[in-house]
Amino acid sequence: MRTVPVSQALIRTNCHGVFDPNGTELRTLDQLRVPVNSEGIWIVGLQGPPGGPGPPGYPGPPGRAGAPGPAGPPGPRGGIGNPGPPGTPGAQGVPGAAPNISVSAITLAPSAAATATRTGTNENPFIVFGIPRGVPGEKGDKGEQGDKGDQGNPGEKGDKGDQGDRGERGDQGDRGERGFPGEKGDKGDQGDPGERGETGPQGPAGEDANLDDLEWPILHSANNINVTQQAGGWLVGNTVPIGISLEDFVRRLLDPVLPAIYVMPTLTLTGTTPLAREIGSNISPVLQPIWNQNDAGAVIAFRLFNTGSPNPIHTSNAVGNFTVPSFQLTSNTSFNAEVQYAEGPIKNDTAGNPSPAGRILAGTTPRTVNVTYLAQRRGFLGPLTSAAPFVGMSSDQLRTLLNEGALNIVAGNTMFVDVPAGARGCAFAYPASVRAAQSIVQAGLGSNVMHEFTQIIVPVAGLNNFSPVDYRVYFNFNEFAFESSDRFTLTV
Repeated sequence: MRTVPVSQALIRTNCHGVFDPNGTELRTLDQLRVPVNSEGIWIVGLQGPPGGPGPPGYPGPPGRAGAPGPAGPPGPRGGIGNPGPPGTPGAQGVPGAAPNISVSAITLAPSAAATATRTGTNENPFIVFGIPRGVPGEKGDKGEQGDKGDQGNPGEKGDKGDQGDRGERGDQGDRGERGFPGEKGDKGDQGDPGERGETGPQGPAGEDANLDDLEWPILHSANNINVTQQAGGWLVGNTVPIGISLEDFVRRLLDPVLPAIYVMPTLTLTGTTPLAREIGSNISPVLQPIWNQNDAGAVIAFRLFNTGSPNPIHTSNAVGNFTVPSFQLTSNTSFNAEVQYAEGPIKNDTAGNPSPAGRILAGTTPRTVNVTYLAQRRGFLGPLTSAAPFVGMSSDQLRTLLNEGALNIVAGNTMFVDVPAGARGCAFAYPASVRAAQSIVQAGLGSNVMHEFTQIIVPVAGLNNFSPVDYRVYFNFNEFAFESSDRFTLTV
Protein backbone atom coordinates (compact mmCIF):
# COMPACT_ATOMS: atom_id res chain seq x y z
CA MET A 1 0.00 0.00 0.00
CA ARG A 2 1.12 3.51 -0.76
CA THR A 3 -0.17 6.89 0.05
CA VAL A 4 -0.92 9.69 -2.38
CA PRO A 5 -2.83 12.92 -2.09
CA VAL A 6 -6.47 12.50 -2.72
CA SER A 7 -6.31 15.07 -5.44
CA GLN A 8 -3.89 12.87 -7.41
CA ALA A 9 -6.08 9.85 -6.97
CA LEU A 10 -8.99 11.88 -8.14
CA ILE A 11 -7.07 13.09 -11.12
CA ARG A 12 -6.14 9.58 -11.98
CA THR A 13 -9.62 8.37 -11.61
CA ASN A 14 -10.94 11.56 -13.33
CA CYS A 15 -13.59 11.75 -10.60
CA HIS A 16 -15.72 9.27 -12.44
CA GLY A 17 -16.28 5.55 -12.13
CA VAL A 18 -15.50 5.28 -8.38
CA PHE A 19 -17.96 2.94 -6.71
CA ASP A 20 -18.32 1.44 -3.27
CA PRO A 21 -18.51 -2.37 -2.77
CA ASN A 22 -22.30 -2.15 -3.20
CA GLY A 23 -21.93 -0.65 -6.68
CA THR A 24 -22.92 2.91 -5.69
CA GLU A 25 -21.00 5.63 -7.54
CA LEU A 26 -18.99 7.82 -5.20
CA ARG A 27 -19.29 11.48 -6.32
CA THR A 28 -18.16 13.55 -3.31
CA LEU A 29 -14.99 13.79 -1.24
CA ASP A 30 -16.90 12.64 1.82
CA GLN A 31 -17.88 9.52 -0.06
CA LEU A 32 -14.26 8.96 -1.14
CA ARG A 33 -12.87 9.59 2.29
CA VAL A 34 -10.99 6.60 3.82
CA PRO A 35 -9.02 6.26 7.08
CA VAL A 36 -5.92 8.37 7.22
CA ASN A 37 -2.62 7.70 8.84
CA SER A 38 -0.93 9.66 11.57
CA GLU A 39 0.43 12.06 9.03
CA GLY A 40 -3.02 12.98 7.86
CA ILE A 41 -2.53 11.31 4.51
CA TRP A 42 -5.41 9.51 2.98
CA ILE A 43 -4.74 5.94 2.22
CA VAL A 44 -5.63 4.95 -1.29
CA GLY A 45 -5.13 1.50 -2.76
CA LEU A 46 -3.42 0.66 -6.03
CA GLN A 47 -5.41 0.96 -9.17
CA GLY A 48 -7.22 -2.24 -9.90
CA PRO A 49 -8.04 -3.68 -13.22
CA PRO A 50 -10.76 -2.07 -15.26
CA GLY A 51 -14.22 -2.95 -14.13
CA GLY A 52 -16.97 -4.16 -16.34
CA PRO A 53 -19.51 -1.89 -17.94
CA GLY A 54 -21.45 0.11 -15.39
CA PRO A 55 -25.16 0.57 -15.35
CA PRO A 56 -26.64 3.19 -17.73
CA GLY A 57 -26.12 6.79 -16.69
CA TYR A 58 -28.87 9.17 -15.76
CA PRO A 59 -30.56 10.92 -18.72
CA GLY A 60 -28.97 14.22 -19.54
CA PRO A 61 -30.97 17.50 -19.59
CA PRO A 62 -33.06 18.15 -22.78
CA GLY A 63 -31.27 19.95 -25.58
CA ARG A 64 -32.28 23.37 -26.91
CA ALA A 65 -35.34 23.53 -29.18
CA GLY A 66 -34.51 23.59 -32.83
CA ALA A 67 -35.62 26.35 -35.23
CA PRO A 68 -39.14 25.87 -36.67
CA GLY A 69 -39.20 24.17 -40.02
CA PRO A 70 -40.78 25.65 -43.15
CA ALA A 71 -44.60 25.83 -43.30
CA GLY A 72 -46.25 22.85 -44.88
CA PRO A 73 -48.75 23.15 -47.75
CA PRO A 74 -52.39 24.05 -46.76
CA GLY A 75 -54.58 21.13 -45.91
CA PRO A 76 -57.85 20.38 -47.69
CA ARG A 77 -60.92 22.65 -46.90
CA GLY A 78 -62.89 21.38 -43.95
CA GLY A 79 -66.58 20.64 -44.17
CA ILE A 80 -69.39 22.99 -43.02
CA GLY A 81 -69.60 23.07 -39.27
CA ASN A 82 -72.76 22.51 -37.28
CA PRO A 83 -75.08 25.59 -36.89
CA GLY A 84 -74.31 27.73 -33.90
CA PRO A 85 -76.87 28.27 -31.12
CA PRO A 86 -79.62 30.84 -31.89
CA GLY A 87 -78.79 34.44 -31.09
CA THR A 88 -80.53 36.50 -28.36
CA PRO A 89 -83.62 38.31 -29.74
CA GLY A 90 -82.97 42.06 -30.39
CA ALA A 91 -84.72 44.68 -28.22
CA GLN A 92 -87.91 46.15 -29.64
CA GLY A 93 -87.46 49.64 -31.13
CA VAL A 94 -89.19 52.67 -29.57
CA PRO A 95 -92.43 53.41 -31.46
CA GLY A 96 -92.19 56.54 -33.63
CA ALA A 97 -94.40 59.54 -32.81
CA ALA A 98 -97.53 60.14 -34.86
CA PRO A 99 -97.12 63.22 -37.12
CA ASN A 100 -99.09 66.36 -36.33
CA ILE A 101 -100.36 67.21 -39.81
CA SER A 102 -101.73 70.66 -40.66
CA VAL A 103 -103.62 71.20 -43.90
CA SER A 104 -104.71 74.34 -45.70
CA ALA A 105 -106.16 75.11 -49.11
CA ILE A 106 -105.84 78.08 -51.46
CA THR A 107 -107.77 78.98 -54.58
CA LEU A 108 -105.83 79.18 -57.85
CA ALA A 109 -106.65 80.73 -61.19
CA PRO A 110 -108.97 78.65 -63.43
CA SER A 111 -106.13 77.87 -65.84
CA ALA A 112 -103.67 76.79 -63.14
CA ALA A 113 -102.87 73.17 -62.34
CA ALA A 114 -103.74 71.76 -58.95
CA THR A 115 -100.84 71.78 -56.51
CA ALA A 116 -99.89 70.19 -53.19
CA THR A 117 -97.00 71.76 -51.31
CA ARG A 118 -95.47 70.25 -48.18
CA THR A 119 -93.48 72.35 -45.74
CA GLY A 120 -92.59 72.08 -42.07
CA THR A 121 -90.84 69.13 -40.42
CA ASN A 122 -91.49 65.40 -40.39
CA GLU A 123 -93.04 65.81 -36.93
CA ASN A 124 -95.17 68.81 -37.92
CA PRO A 125 -95.78 68.75 -41.69
CA PHE A 126 -97.87 71.52 -43.23
CA ILE A 127 -99.61 70.73 -46.52
CA VAL A 128 -101.15 73.43 -48.72
CA PHE A 129 -103.46 72.26 -51.51
CA GLY A 130 -103.91 74.62 -54.46
CA ILE A 131 -107.32 74.09 -56.07
CA PRO A 132 -108.07 75.81 -59.41
CA ARG A 133 -111.20 77.90 -59.42
CA GLY A 134 -113.74 76.90 -62.04
CA VAL A 135 -114.32 79.26 -64.92
CA PRO A 136 -117.68 80.94 -64.28
CA GLY A 137 -120.16 80.37 -67.05
CA GLU A 138 -123.26 82.22 -67.92
CA LYS A 139 -126.04 81.73 -65.50
CA GLY A 140 -128.45 79.18 -66.89
CA ASP A 141 -131.75 77.80 -65.79
CA LYS A 142 -131.70 75.80 -62.63
CA GLY A 143 -131.25 72.20 -63.65
CA GLU A 144 -132.00 69.00 -61.90
CA GLN A 145 -129.67 67.90 -59.21
CA GLY A 146 -126.85 65.93 -60.75
CA ASP A 147 -125.71 62.53 -59.65
CA LYS A 148 -123.04 62.42 -57.05
CA GLY A 149 -119.59 62.23 -58.58
CA ASP A 150 -117.51 59.10 -58.26
CA GLN A 151 -115.03 59.09 -55.46
CA GLY A 152 -111.46 59.55 -56.58
CA ASN A 153 -109.12 56.58 -56.48
CA PRO A 154 -106.90 56.42 -53.42
CA GLY A 155 -103.25 57.18 -53.95
CA GLU A 156 -100.68 54.43 -54.07
CA LYS A 157 -99.35 53.23 -50.77
CA GLY A 158 -95.75 54.04 -50.06
CA ASP A 159 -93.17 51.24 -50.10
CA LYS A 160 -92.73 49.42 -46.82
CA GLY A 161 -89.27 49.32 -45.39
CA ASP A 162 -87.34 46.04 -45.24
CA GLN A 163 -87.93 44.02 -42.08
CA GLY A 164 -84.93 42.83 -40.17
CA ASP A 165 -84.20 39.14 -39.65
CA ARG A 166 -86.12 37.71 -36.76
CA GLY A 167 -84.19 35.72 -34.22
CA GLU A 168 -85.46 32.52 -32.74
CA ARG A 169 -87.72 32.90 -29.81
CA GLY A 170 -85.90 32.40 -26.60
CA ASP A 171 -87.26 31.16 -23.34
CA GLN A 172 -89.32 33.75 -21.59
CA GLY A 173 -87.55 35.11 -18.59
CA ASP A 174 -88.99 36.39 -15.38
CA ARG A 175 -90.76 39.68 -15.79
CA GLY A 176 -88.52 42.49 -14.66
CA GLU A 177 -89.43 45.78 -13.07
CA ARG A 178 -90.90 48.42 -15.38
CA GLY A 179 -88.11 50.43 -16.95
CA PHE A 180 -88.03 54.16 -17.73
CA PRO A 181 -89.69 55.19 -20.99
CA GLY A 182 -87.26 55.26 -23.90
CA GLU A 183 -86.58 58.33 -26.03
CA LYS A 184 -89.08 59.18 -28.72
CA GLY A 185 -88.23 57.54 -32.04
CA ASP A 186 -87.84 59.47 -35.28
CA LYS A 187 -91.02 60.10 -37.17
CA GLY A 188 -91.46 58.00 -40.28
CA ASP A 189 -91.63 59.68 -43.68
CA GLN A 190 -95.09 60.51 -44.92
CA GLY A 191 -96.28 58.75 -48.05
CA ASP A 192 -96.96 60.81 -51.15
CA PRO A 193 -100.57 62.07 -51.33
CA GLY A 194 -102.80 60.40 -53.89
CA GLU A 195 -104.10 62.33 -56.84
CA ARG A 196 -107.21 64.35 -56.20
CA GLY A 197 -110.38 62.90 -57.68
CA GLU A 198 -112.49 64.99 -59.99
CA THR A 199 -114.99 67.26 -58.30
CA GLY A 200 -118.59 66.33 -58.86
CA PRO A 201 -121.04 68.92 -60.13
CA GLN A 202 -122.30 71.37 -57.55
CA GLY A 203 -125.81 70.78 -56.36
CA PRO A 204 -128.37 73.54 -56.10
CA ALA A 205 -127.98 76.00 -53.25
CA GLY A 206 -130.26 75.49 -50.29
CA GLU A 207 -132.46 78.22 -49.02
CA ASP A 208 -131.06 80.47 -46.32
CA ALA A 209 -132.21 79.57 -42.84
CA ASN A 210 -133.86 82.26 -40.78
CA LEU A 211 -133.47 81.76 -37.06
CA ASP A 212 -136.48 83.97 -36.46
CA ASP A 213 -138.76 81.60 -38.45
CA LEU A 214 -137.85 78.54 -36.38
CA GLU A 215 -139.86 77.22 -33.53
CA TRP A 216 -137.49 76.74 -30.68
CA PRO A 217 -138.09 74.20 -27.90
CA ILE A 218 -137.43 74.98 -24.27
CA LEU A 219 -134.42 73.41 -22.62
CA HIS A 220 -135.30 71.53 -19.49
CA SER A 221 -132.78 70.73 -16.79
CA ALA A 222 -133.16 69.90 -13.14
CA ASN A 223 -130.21 72.16 -12.29
CA ASN A 224 -128.41 75.20 -13.57
CA ILE A 225 -125.47 74.39 -15.86
CA ASN A 226 -122.12 75.98 -14.98
CA VAL A 227 -119.96 76.95 -17.98
CA THR A 228 -116.40 75.65 -17.54
CA GLN A 229 -115.09 76.38 -21.04
CA GLN A 230 -115.89 79.40 -23.20
CA ALA A 231 -118.14 78.72 -26.17
CA GLY A 232 -119.27 81.75 -28.14
CA GLY A 233 -121.06 84.09 -25.78
CA TRP A 234 -121.01 81.57 -22.94
CA LEU A 235 -118.01 82.54 -20.81
CA VAL A 236 -116.28 80.56 -18.10
CA GLY A 237 -118.20 81.15 -14.88
CA ASN A 238 -121.55 81.84 -16.59
CA THR A 239 -124.58 79.77 -15.63
CA VAL A 240 -127.05 78.38 -18.17
CA PRO A 241 -130.33 78.86 -16.29
CA ILE A 242 -133.13 76.35 -15.97
CA GLY A 243 -135.87 76.84 -18.56
CA ILE A 244 -133.78 78.83 -21.08
CA SER A 245 -135.12 78.55 -24.63
CA LEU A 246 -133.00 76.76 -27.17
CA GLU A 247 -133.15 79.91 -29.30
CA ASP A 248 -131.56 82.05 -26.60
CA PHE A 249 -128.99 79.36 -25.91
CA VAL A 250 -127.99 79.01 -29.58
CA ARG A 251 -127.98 82.74 -30.29
CA ARG A 252 -125.62 83.33 -27.40
CA LEU A 253 -123.53 80.37 -28.51
CA LEU A 254 -123.17 81.75 -32.05
CA ASP A 255 -122.67 85.41 -31.21
CA PRO A 256 -118.95 86.19 -30.66
CA VAL A 257 -118.16 87.88 -27.39
CA LEU A 258 -115.83 90.82 -27.86
CA PRO A 259 -114.16 92.48 -24.89
CA ALA A 260 -114.64 96.15 -24.24
CA ILE A 261 -112.23 98.48 -26.02
CA TYR A 262 -110.79 101.32 -23.96
CA VAL A 263 -109.36 104.47 -25.52
CA MET A 264 -106.73 106.51 -23.71
CA PRO A 265 -107.32 110.23 -23.24
CA THR A 266 -105.48 112.68 -25.49
CA LEU A 267 -104.31 116.26 -25.07
CA THR A 268 -102.96 118.60 -27.74
CA LEU A 269 -101.96 122.24 -27.45
CA THR A 270 -102.02 125.07 -29.96
CA GLY A 271 -101.39 128.81 -29.69
CA THR A 272 -102.29 132.02 -31.44
CA THR A 273 -100.31 132.56 -34.61
CA PRO A 274 -97.95 133.49 -36.06
CA LEU A 275 -95.54 131.33 -34.12
CA ALA A 276 -92.50 133.01 -35.74
CA ARG A 277 -92.00 136.59 -34.49
CA GLU A 278 -89.25 139.15 -34.83
CA ILE A 279 -86.82 138.97 -31.96
CA GLY A 280 -87.55 141.60 -29.28
CA SER A 281 -91.33 141.48 -29.86
CA ASN A 282 -93.66 141.81 -26.88
CA ILE A 283 -96.22 138.99 -27.12
CA SER A 284 -99.13 137.67 -25.05
CA PRO A 285 -100.18 134.44 -26.81
CA VAL A 286 -103.37 132.51 -26.06
CA LEU A 287 -102.65 128.81 -25.43
CA GLN A 288 -105.51 126.58 -26.60
CA PRO A 289 -105.68 122.97 -25.27
CA ILE A 290 -107.75 120.29 -27.02
CA TRP A 291 -108.79 117.61 -24.51
CA ASN A 292 -110.40 114.27 -25.39
CA GLN A 293 -111.33 112.41 -22.22
CA ASN A 294 -112.31 109.21 -24.06
CA ASP A 295 -112.58 106.37 -21.50
CA ALA A 296 -110.64 108.08 -18.71
CA GLY A 297 -112.21 109.52 -15.58
CA ALA A 298 -112.96 113.14 -14.82
CA VAL A 299 -110.32 115.88 -14.94
CA ILE A 300 -108.58 116.43 -11.62
CA ALA A 301 -106.17 119.20 -12.70
CA PHE A 302 -105.05 121.03 -15.87
CA ARG A 303 -101.56 122.57 -15.83
CA LEU A 304 -99.55 124.73 -18.27
CA PHE A 305 -95.76 125.02 -18.21
CA ASN A 306 -92.86 126.85 -19.77
CA THR A 307 -91.01 123.92 -21.34
CA GLY A 308 -88.14 122.85 -19.14
CA SER A 309 -89.62 124.37 -15.98
CA PRO A 310 -91.02 122.06 -13.27
CA ASN A 311 -93.39 124.75 -11.96
CA PRO A 312 -96.65 125.42 -13.81
CA ILE A 313 -97.55 128.91 -14.99
CA HIS A 314 -101.26 128.04 -14.75
CA THR A 315 -103.32 125.41 -12.87
CA SER A 316 -107.07 124.75 -13.07
CA ASN A 317 -109.56 121.99 -12.32
CA ALA A 318 -110.97 122.40 -15.84
CA VAL A 319 -109.32 122.33 -19.26
CA GLY A 320 -109.57 125.67 -21.07
CA ASN A 321 -107.76 128.44 -22.95
CA PHE A 322 -105.16 130.53 -21.13
CA THR A 323 -103.68 133.90 -22.08
CA VAL A 324 -99.99 134.13 -21.23
CA PRO A 325 -99.05 137.43 -19.59
CA SER A 326 -97.13 139.70 -21.98
CA PHE A 327 -93.38 139.11 -22.23
CA GLN A 328 -90.52 140.10 -24.57
CA LEU A 329 -89.54 137.32 -26.98
CA THR A 330 -85.74 137.32 -26.78
CA SER A 331 -85.23 133.63 -27.69
CA ASN A 332 -87.30 130.65 -28.79
CA THR A 333 -89.93 130.03 -26.07
CA SER A 334 -92.02 126.85 -25.71
CA PHE A 335 -95.07 125.89 -23.67
CA ASN A 336 -96.62 122.50 -22.92
CA ALA A 337 -99.48 121.14 -20.81
CA GLU A 338 -100.71 118.12 -18.87
CA VAL A 339 -104.03 116.83 -17.54
CA GLN A 340 -104.34 114.76 -14.39
CA TYR A 341 -107.41 112.50 -14.59
CA ALA A 342 -109.28 109.97 -12.43
CA GLU A 343 -109.84 106.28 -13.10
CA GLY A 344 -112.32 105.57 -15.87
CA PRO A 345 -115.45 103.40 -15.63
CA ILE A 346 -115.61 99.67 -16.42
CA LYS A 347 -117.33 98.98 -19.73
CA ASN A 348 -119.25 95.86 -20.79
CA ASP A 349 -118.35 93.36 -23.46
CA THR A 350 -120.68 92.59 -26.35
CA ALA A 351 -122.53 90.07 -24.20
CA GLY A 352 -123.32 92.73 -21.61
CA ASN A 353 -120.88 91.42 -19.02
CA PRO A 354 -118.33 93.66 -17.23
CA SER A 355 -115.02 93.73 -19.09
CA PRO A 356 -112.42 95.35 -16.81
CA ALA A 357 -109.31 94.33 -18.78
CA GLY A 358 -107.72 97.46 -20.21
CA ARG A 359 -109.66 99.86 -18.02
CA ILE A 360 -108.13 103.36 -17.98
CA LEU A 361 -106.48 103.83 -14.59
CA ALA A 362 -105.95 107.20 -12.95
CA GLY A 363 -102.95 109.03 -14.38
CA THR A 364 -101.50 112.11 -16.09
CA THR A 365 -100.99 112.80 -19.78
CA PRO A 366 -97.34 113.16 -20.86
CA ARG A 367 -95.94 116.64 -21.48
CA THR A 368 -94.75 115.81 -24.98
CA VAL A 369 -96.62 118.36 -27.14
CA ASN A 370 -95.03 121.80 -27.34
CA VAL A 371 -96.12 125.15 -28.74
CA THR A 372 -92.96 127.09 -29.63
CA TYR A 373 -92.72 130.81 -30.45
CA LEU A 374 -89.63 131.47 -32.58
CA ALA A 375 -87.49 134.58 -32.10
CA GLN A 376 -86.01 135.47 -35.52
CA ARG A 377 -84.09 138.32 -37.18
CA ARG A 378 -85.86 140.17 -39.99
CA GLY A 379 -84.59 141.24 -43.42
CA PHE A 380 -85.14 144.76 -44.79
CA LEU A 381 -85.35 146.11 -48.36
CA GLY A 382 -86.85 148.87 -50.43
CA PRO A 383 -86.42 151.45 -53.24
CA LEU A 384 -84.42 154.63 -52.74
CA THR A 385 -85.73 157.97 -53.93
CA SER A 386 -82.87 160.05 -52.56
CA ALA A 387 -79.26 159.47 -51.64
CA ALA A 388 -79.03 157.74 -48.27
CA PRO A 389 -75.98 158.04 -46.00
CA PHE A 390 -75.78 154.27 -45.18
CA VAL A 391 -72.28 154.70 -43.83
CA GLY A 392 -72.73 155.59 -40.18
CA MET A 393 -76.52 155.02 -40.38
CA SER A 394 -78.22 154.02 -37.11
CA SER A 395 -80.44 151.00 -36.65
CA ASP A 396 -83.56 153.16 -36.29
CA GLN A 397 -82.70 155.12 -39.46
CA LEU A 398 -82.32 151.92 -41.49
CA ARG A 399 -85.56 150.43 -40.14
CA THR A 400 -87.35 153.69 -41.00
CA LEU A 401 -85.85 153.97 -44.49
CA LEU A 402 -86.49 150.39 -45.64
CA ASN A 403 -89.50 148.11 -45.59
CA GLU A 404 -89.79 144.98 -43.46
CA GLY A 405 -88.82 141.83 -45.31
CA ALA A 406 -88.98 138.14 -44.47
CA LEU A 407 -87.86 136.62 -41.21
CA ASN A 408 -85.01 134.16 -40.86
CA ILE A 409 -83.10 134.78 -44.09
CA VAL A 410 -80.89 131.78 -44.93
CA ALA A 411 -78.53 130.78 -47.76
CA GLY A 412 -80.46 130.15 -50.97
CA ASN A 413 -83.30 132.59 -50.18
CA THR A 414 -84.19 135.39 -52.59
CA MET A 415 -85.23 138.97 -51.84
CA PHE A 416 -86.68 141.30 -54.49
CA VAL A 417 -87.45 145.04 -54.68
CA ASP A 418 -89.87 146.55 -57.18
CA VAL A 419 -88.39 149.96 -58.09
CA PRO A 420 -91.05 152.40 -59.38
CA ALA A 421 -90.46 154.95 -62.14
CA GLY A 422 -88.78 158.03 -60.69
CA ALA A 423 -86.80 156.10 -58.03
CA ARG A 424 -83.00 156.37 -58.06
CA GLY A 425 -82.00 152.91 -56.69
CA CYS A 426 -82.70 150.23 -54.05
CA ALA A 427 -81.18 148.53 -50.99
CA PHE A 428 -81.19 145.09 -49.27
CA ALA A 429 -80.21 144.27 -45.65
CA TYR A 430 -79.99 140.95 -43.76
CA PRO A 431 -77.89 139.54 -40.86
CA ALA A 432 -74.17 139.30 -41.59
CA SER A 433 -74.11 135.82 -39.99
CA VAL A 434 -75.61 134.58 -43.27
CA ARG A 435 -73.29 134.25 -46.29
CA ALA A 436 -72.73 137.11 -48.76
CA ALA A 437 -75.11 137.63 -51.67
CA GLN A 438 -74.45 135.47 -54.73
CA SER A 439 -76.14 137.70 -57.32
CA ILE A 440 -78.40 140.72 -57.87
CA VAL A 441 -80.32 140.47 -61.15
CA GLN A 442 -82.05 143.47 -62.80
CA ALA A 443 -85.11 142.16 -64.64
CA GLY A 444 -85.09 144.94 -67.28
CA LEU A 445 -81.58 143.97 -68.33
CA GLY A 446 -81.84 140.27 -67.62
CA SER A 447 -78.32 140.23 -66.19
CA ASN A 448 -76.41 140.23 -62.91
CA VAL A 449 -75.70 143.84 -61.87
CA MET A 450 -74.21 143.04 -58.46
CA HIS A 451 -71.03 144.92 -59.43
CA GLU A 452 -73.10 148.15 -59.40
CA PHE A 453 -74.02 147.66 -55.69
CA THR A 454 -71.99 148.66 -52.66
CA GLN A 455 -71.82 146.40 -49.59
CA ILE A 456 -71.31 147.81 -46.08
CA ILE A 457 -71.90 146.51 -42.52
CA VAL A 458 -74.48 148.28 -40.32
CA PRO A 459 -75.54 147.18 -36.76
CA VAL A 460 -79.32 146.63 -36.69
CA ALA A 461 -81.35 145.93 -33.52
CA GLY A 462 -84.44 143.79 -33.10
CA LEU A 463 -87.81 145.22 -32.12
CA ASN A 464 -87.84 147.43 -29.07
CA ASN A 465 -84.13 148.05 -29.72
CA PHE A 466 -83.20 144.51 -28.65
CA SER A 467 -79.53 143.50 -28.97
CA PRO A 468 -78.20 144.91 -32.30
CA VAL A 469 -76.22 142.59 -34.59
CA ASP A 470 -74.27 143.29 -37.79
CA TYR A 471 -76.23 143.33 -41.06
CA ARG A 472 -74.98 143.17 -44.65
CA VAL A 473 -76.38 146.17 -46.59
CA TYR A 474 -76.29 146.16 -50.41
CA PHE A 475 -77.34 149.44 -52.11
CA ASN A 476 -76.97 151.38 -55.35
CA PHE A 477 -77.96 154.97 -56.24
CA ASN A 478 -78.12 156.15 -59.87
CA GLU A 479 -77.47 159.66 -61.10
CA PHE A 480 -80.67 159.54 -63.12
CA ALA A 481 -84.12 158.32 -62.09
CA PHE A 482 -85.67 155.20 -63.60
CA GLU A 483 -87.93 156.07 -66.52
CA SER A 484 -89.99 152.91 -65.94
CA SER A 485 -90.42 150.43 -63.10
CA ASP A 486 -88.01 147.52 -62.75
CA ARG A 487 -87.34 144.62 -60.39
CA PHE A 488 -84.09 143.76 -58.63
CA THR A 489 -83.73 140.22 -57.18
CA LEU A 490 -80.97 139.36 -54.66
CA THR A 491 -80.01 135.71 -54.14
CA VAL A 492 -78.30 134.89 -50.82
